[in-house]
Amino acid sequence: MKAARFHGNQTVKLEEVDVPVLRPDEVKIKVAFAGICGSDCKEVHTRDGLTCSFNPHPITGESLPIILGHEFSGEIVEKGSQVSSRLTVGANVCVEPVISCLKCDFCVRGERPLCSQLGFFGYNRGGGFASYVNVTEYNCHVIPSNIPLKRAAFAEPLAVACRAVRKSGFKQGEKALVVGGGPLGLLIARLLKAKGAAWVGVSQSRGARAERALEGGADAIFHRAEVNVPREVHEATGGGVHVAFECAGNQESLDTSIESTQPQGRVVVVGLWTTQPKLNIQAVLFGERIVTGSCCAVADDFKEALEALSSGKVRVDDLITSTIRLEDIRSKGFDALDHDKAQIKIMVDLGT
Repeated sequence: MKAARFHGNQTVKLEEVDVPVLRPDEVKIKVAFAGICGSDCKEVHTRDGLTCSFNPHPITGESLPIILGHEFSGEIVEKGSQVSSRLTVGANVCVEPVISCLKCDFCVRGERPLCSQLGFFGYNRGGGFASYVNVTEYNCHVIPSNIPLKRAAFAEPLAVACRAVRKSGFKQGEKALVVGGGPLGLLIARLLKAKGAAWVGVSQSRGARAERALEGGADAIFHRAEVNVPREVHEATGGGVHVAFECAGNQESLDTSIESTQPQGRVVVVGLWTTQPKLNIQAVLFGERIVTGSCCAVADDFKEALEALSSGKVRVDDLITSTIRLEDIRSKGFDALDHDKAQIKIMVDLGT
């Protein structure tokens, strides 16, 4: 089968590889659509990589080169002997990409992203940028029949958004700021509006992403290169937001998030970082602000995401700006997302 494999050192190759042998506790998925995540781009374009490793992962035993792709949907075409009746051949599924030990205290209480042996399909085990992928039963979520497979590939990033909003302690009627209008930031903004936010602002440069934020229901857009975002936010909200979501992974976005909140406000760091930031500890201390992180998603987040997609509470189709073939994943995928500011979410169609 064809697969896009990351070899490290900024090298992605389209290669012919063997279809993986199915284990008893797995299903074989014929991948339909796979989304390219910003973390995939950072992995590919960062010289030393971020999550993939040349050393075998302690759970999967896999190392570079690895098949990328952790946002994907497809159809079950084969199931192992130990897979329950919950999953059937012919069912459409999306995949929760977190890999964990299933034995530690965090795993036992359902917080698998906090496992010390955390790994991911698409980074530490072969992922969705391939014709087929084998996935353990507990990582599979059946897609409601009214969700097309292309839309279902958004379940993973929307689940990440659900976890971030939940971790923030957001309450209906509160005001919020999203700093960074990439796919995840846009999904968080839309989810906040669906949950009854009184006001949602988005800090984002001019262009397609800012336009989509407004079209998706944001109350205000702050073009970060043109205005003092915290000052404008305080003026627009009468004293700052209750909660801010840092979705860009840079020093400016962290500072903006903290400074835009009111005293006792909350800041959730969601963006993936490649540098070590400085924290304005005085603003945290004297404003009694809470700064926390939100990593990945768990099963309950996927259930919420699929319900939101099925009911139409959160729209995602307009965020897809390109659909490409696997053969074009480097030039029209990773590189395009890095250089073309008109791109938001690029989907890889594995059926072509």
